Amino acid sequence: MTDAEKKLDAFFADDGLPARDQAFTHAVMRRAAARRLRAELAWLGAVCLLGAVVLWALAPALEPILHLPARLIETAGPAIGVIVVVFTLLLITAPRDAGGPVSA
Repeated sequence: MTDAEKKLDAFFADDGLPARDQAFTHAVMRRAAARRLRAELAWLGAVCLLGAVVLWALAPALEPILHLPARLIETAGPAIGVIVVVFTLLLITAPRDAGGPVSA
């Protein structure tokens, strides 16, 4: 066995775990997550664009159907807005429960 083969055997016989490079691992995981995010955003953008085109094409047929709900929202909108604001304020100012069981 030559000296080079002995060195290789000694190198491969080492049972220690390889060193972990946290910065490299973080960078690889970040790039993988960014790639996945871009793919999902592209998919969602395509689906939204397709939905917009379909709604645009169906708009003339949907206009008579949506006319009545639009008029109801137009007339009741301010009242609904006031109710939502009052309800939200009541929820914000309501006393908080301790979260324990209710005792009778």
